Amino acid sequence: MTYKVTEEGNISTVFLNGEIDMDVTEKAKEVILPLVEAGKEVHINL
Repeated sequence: MTYKVTEEGNISTVFLNGEIDMDVTEKAKEVILPLVEAGKEVHINL
């Protein structure tokens, strides 16, 4: 899995690319959860 994060105002978009399975869920959470905890609006593009 690879990812890219773009930010525009208070909106963060996380682009996830590749196979999303149990082996990479922790890495995805490490990217997504800090954005949510910071109060940002998060969009996920699979």
